[in-house]
Amino acid sequence: MLNKLAEMKKVIDGVMKVEAVIPGKDCKKHKELADARSNLFKNLNEKKEASAPVPLAVMGKKAELLVEIADGPLAETAGLAGRDNLPNDRGMLFKRADAFWMKGVNFDLDIMFTDKTGEVRDIQTMAKLNDGDYPVIYRPSDKTASIAIEAPAGWCESNNVDVGDRVIVHGGNSDYTK
Repeated sequence: MLNKLAEMKKVIDGVMKVEAVIPGKDCKKHKELADARSNLFKNLNEKKEASAPVPLAVMGKKAELLVEIADGPLAETAGLAGRDNLPNDRGMLFKRADAFWMKGVNFDLDIMFTDKTGEVRDIQTMAKLNDGDYPVIYRPSDKTASIAIEAPAGWCESNNVDVGDRVIVHGGNSDYTK
């Protein structure tokens, strides 16, 4: 099983590299690779390494979210790609805060970048890609960010979550689990 998943990750990594060098969006090979990558994301989401959802709370606010923790390279690569939707009370936590994109994600997302103590350092809204769009890379504006949390678009605003707030994850295996 692990060998199969490792092979799938190599294929995904290869597709990402090839996509980066293929010029134009109308290239037949580009479309075939994008379709293959999308199918791999769907398959990875069925076999992902993400945890069962654990509660995340924002200190001093009534904001709560059930997050899956992406525990491993396959879950981090797949993220929320290939899913049809994301319930308003769900999200995903990544133990990294480098670069994120919306390739294969079918809905808009908020992304909170936090430091290792859970302090929110940056919040951005990531828009789903339309056919023919080139992926935008989302990075934290604050270099102290080390963790990323994805939530449904508008979640931060509707729950009054701001830069400077602190999040706590109850259970799971995050760097700031209580």
